[in-house]
Amino acid sequence: CSHFLFAQPRHPIIWQKCFGGFNEDAAKDAIIFADETAVIVGSTNSTDGDVTGYHQNNNYTTDGWVVKIDTDGNIIWQKAVGGSDKDVLAFVKPGPDNSSYCIGYSSSVDGDIGAVTGVNKLWIIKLDSSGNTMWSKVYDSLQIPSDAVLLSDGSLAVIANAVVKINPQGDLIWKKLPAVSFGNYLAEYNA
Repeated sequence: CSHFLFAQPRHPIIWQKCFGGFNEDAAKDAIIFADETAVIVGSTNSTDGDVTGYHQNNNYTTDGWVVKIDTDGNIIWQKAVGGSDKDVLAFVKPGPDNSSYCIGYSSSVDGDIGAVTGVNKLWIIKLDSSGNTMWSKVYDSLQIPSDAVLLSDGSLAVIANAVVKINPQGDLIWKKLPAVSFGNYLAEYNA
């Protein structure tokens, strides 16, 4: 069960919720919009409870899981995304009109994933404010992301096994193989 907690500084907990189902569910990242709704991303291996739409292949695969909640922690919508192999969402960034860029990795070639073969491919799915898929793309030769930043022009900079810039439509603008350690911060590449 993924646990979510909301509190004010130096104040008691306002609410605490547990979302998910019987199997393993994990939260990885969250964003809060101006209307104080939040979108949380992670992964799920559940077929019950709060989870619907899981692309189950066996007990060892996961789907990416996106949950939108209101200010009281009530689920507005939730969506299991991915295919029949391992899919995980690790980061979420705000897009225009309360849309969300959900960034992770996939080993699937079906479901919400394109037919790019490979293991742990960089995967980005853009959802509108109602949870509808605007686009879903995997990137050949790019793997598990370690960081992502929304840039001022609305594009994304992502560190995977390379540093990439991706426009708001999901197109790869450029890819650079860094000469420095991957442990350095993405901010070094913003320019």
